[in-house]
Amino acid sequence: MSVIPALVRRHCLIFFRDRMNVFFSMLGAIIVLLLYITFLKNLMIQSVPGEYGSSLMDSWIIAGILAVTSVTAALGSLGILVSDKTSGASKIVTVSPVKPIQVAASYIISSFLITMMLGIFVLMCAEVFIAVSGGPLLSAVALLEVLGVMIAGTASSCSIMFFVATLLKTTESYSTACVIVGTLVGFVAGTYIPMGTLPEAMRNVVMMMPVSHEGMILRQIFMDVPEGLYFEGASADAVHQFNVDMGYVFNVGGTDLSIWISLLFLVGTAALFLLLSSYMISRKKD
Repeated sequence: MSVIPALVRRHCLIFFRDRMNVFFSMLGAIIVLLLYITFLKNLMIQSVPGEYGSSLMDSWIIAGILAVTSVTAALGSLGILVSDKTSGASKIVTVSPVKPIQVAASYIISSFLITMMLGIFVLMCAEVFIAVSGGPLLSAVALLEVLGVMIAGTASSCSIMFFVATLLKTTESYSTACVIVGTLVGFVAGTYIPMGTLPEAMRNVVMMMPVSHEGMILRQIFMDVPEGLYFEGASADAVHQFNVDMGYVFNVGGTDLSIWISLLFLVGTAALFLLLSSYMISRKKD
């Protein structure tokens, strides 16, 4: 077995054996879901009364949960990197033919695979939740679109969190980062509170976050059918205002951002932080 696949397998096995790490990786999604079920759902449904209002809000929150998962799972999966640094396991690089770039690649690839697996698990649970709630399930085409967006969002989140993990030097700092990210990611993703209720400055901050763009695209996929049913016969202006308020679309300077711009933003941030991480690794090597 070649070096990178062997290391990827090692990282994945270590991650899934640590139940606490898996829990913290899902912490952000768990927080959002609990807040929605216990408090936010009843509050939000009041603003969209009607037959399909509940399904519309369920789809809105599920999209946000998937986006949040890509961040918390990415950071959680990279706990192995921090643990290896503190335990000295990463020093294998200095006494073996394994190159630093191979080790770095193994962490990134394993993080991507773990995050996608957890994301798919959340997606399956989400579809069960929507079905039990009486909402419309995603079509086969829509599911493929969701997976495509998840791949782009996961790539972005993993590259950013890998850069963050390279800066963390102790398991304590890593645990603190997990709690902070797990708590705040719902806000910066525009998941806890609809965009329309935020001050303009805060809306601008949210739209600068890659995870919020992933959530926005996912909302368009998940909410497509229930929104069409709920707003049947409504004016285009009313639908557009609802979309802007709920983060279904991002409006910048009076212009709605296209999905392709958001996807490009996700891919661009993935590339940028991979380059930054490569630079950090090369500096440490020197």
